Amino acid sequence: MAEIKITKKTPVWPWILLFLIVIGGLFFLFFYGDTNEDEFTDDNATEFEEVTSTNPQNNSLVSLLTSEVA
Repeated sequence: MAEIKITKKTPVWPWILLFLIVIGGLFFLFFYGDTNEDEFTDDNATEFEEVTSTNPQNNSLVSLLTSEVA
């Protein structure tokens, strides 16, 4: 009689595990990989520049308004 070679199937779960690890790594890099904080601005830290008017009428109005508030 002829011999028939029987080979065992290799398990599939290591390939599934490898696939899930690779997909998880890609998702991590996509969502958390580029955290360059220089691109973001903090809206709470707004800097204001003091501006004085060259119009004398505006200057007197501003000084009048500030004296009423104080």
